[in-house]
Amino acid sequence: MFYGSLWRLYWFLVVSSVTLLITVAYYTWYDIKEETLSESTYALKLISRSAHDQLRQQAAMLKILGRRLIDIGVFENIVDSKKLMDEILSDNPVFIAYGLATTSGDLVITSSNLNPETLPNLLQNPQSEESFRKALLRDNLTLGRTYYYEPLEDWIIPLRYAVRNKEGVPVAVVATAISLTSKHNPWKMMEQSDHIYIVVTKAPTDNNEYYTQYADPPLFPDSIENTYDNPYPQDAIENNKNAIATQSGMDFESFMSSEEIIQYEFFDPWLDQESIDIIIYNNEFEIFTSLSHEYTLITDKYYKTSLKYVLLFLLFNLILFYLIRYIDRIQSTSKQVLQFQATHDQLTSLPRAC
Repeated sequence: MFYGSLWRLYWFLVVSSVTLLITVAYYTWYDIKEETLSESTYALKLISRSAHDQLRQQAAMLKILGRRLIDIGVFENIVDSKKLMDEILSDNPVFIAYGLATTSGDLVITSSNLNPETLPNLLQNPQSEESFRKALLRDNLTLGRTYYYEPLEDWIIPLRYAVRNKEGVPVAVVATAISLTSKHNPWKMMEQSDHIYIVVTKAPTDNNEYYTQYADPPLFPDSIENTYDNPYPQDAIENNKNAIATQSGMDFESFMSSEEIIQYEFFDPWLDQESIDIIIYNNEFEIFTSLSHEYTLITDKYYKTSLKYVLLFLLFNLILFYLIRYIDRIQSTSKQVLQFQATHDQLTSLPRAC
């Protein structure tokens, strides 16, 4: 029954449909992966560009504040300096406090919501020391490490700008901060899926340690301290660097200077998960911005899409099987009728004599 020409056609169509299914499955995986990467790249560009523009605006604001403080005499006119800070703070809800520190790190003038007599020295605080020193050397906004600031009872993203005299010598540092959870956080743009991470990372410290500047959702939802107080594990850093170098064809320093967007696959031992990462480095503000997709997000979408094709494949072959069997039975019956007519008398239905 299964060896006639119709069944040979059937098996040919089955093999062809299997081949087609495998081909479709491959291109479906490729398309889903590429679509995910394209959407992620667009989102990363949007987030990094928006944050860059906001930080530039804030840098310009702090620069203007610094110049006005110079004009009114900074330390010689503490009352007016404090009043100016309060006015800017009330008109600009982005920042949660202002302070003016001497080049030795003492906060001597602050907005009214802070008491300078109880504030830590920025050069003696390990969480602010390095970025404060950098601020004195740069004529630009300097981002500090994200940390919990006791006087404000909040997790803050510190921003610092050196105030310089007419000769360009730093005479003070304007210190301010954005609340980590504030809507004014430059990277807080959209609600994220639990399987998609936006992670902003500070450039390496003098000890070659990398700290999280911002993460959504938090890398450790049950412990915000683990997310921001601890540096990334060195093995994770090395794996990232190797993956970026392999994908981009550049060493890590060249990647940082290029400010190109790089896509790569990565297994994070810290989170114990495989992901597809897209990353870019901002030289002006010395931060990495990355968007990570858990691999399960792509595989789940692939399995759901593939299931539809598998069901269509099974339905097609089931219909084809019953159709071929039906035609085969009709042909078999017709053949038997013709054979009977050829070997029997049409009137008596008796076998014909040979």
